Amino acid sequence: MAKIHEFGDGDVMFFISPVEKEWGVMWEALGEFDLNKNFSVPTVCQDLETGETWQYMDTAWYGSWKHCFRHRYHPTTKAREYIKVPVSEEYKKEIHEALTPLSENYKRYLYNEGRYYFKAPPVPTVSWSTSNWITWIDKSGKWFI
Repeated sequence: MAKIHEFGDGDVMFFISPVEKEWGVMWEALGEFDLNKNFSVPTVCQDLETGETWQYMDTAWYGSWKHCFRHRYHPTTKAREYIKVPVSEEYKKEIHEALTPLSENYKRYLYNEGRYYFKAPPVPTVSWSTSNWITWIDKSGKWFI
C-alpha cells in the first residue's frame, strides 16, 4: 500500500519498498530505456571506473506520478543521468487511495503549487466562508482563498 511522505516545504512523495509489486515493475521499465539496453543487466549499468549504478530516488509528482532514478556516472554518457518512469496504473490507484484522506485545504495548497492535480469542481463557484474570505475557482480550476 502506498504510504505518503510529507516534507516541510509541502512536497508529497512516496518511496517504494522492495517488497511491493511496483518495485519490480518500475525497475523493469528502467531497463527498457535506450540508454540502458546495450548492457547485460540494463537495470544496473555499472560503470567499471567508478562502480556507480542506477539508484532509485523517489516517486513523486513530476507533471504526473513518476519514479525517479539517478545514475551518478552512466558508462555510456560518462555523466550524471536521471530517468523518470511513469507509475503503473495499479499503483496510481494506490496513490489515489493514500491521498484521499488529505484535508481539502492541503489538497488546494498542493494543487496551487503545481505539486499534484486534484480534480477541480466542474463549475466555477463563488461562496463566502465563515471567516468572510471569498473562495472561488477560476476557469482553469485553480483554487483561490
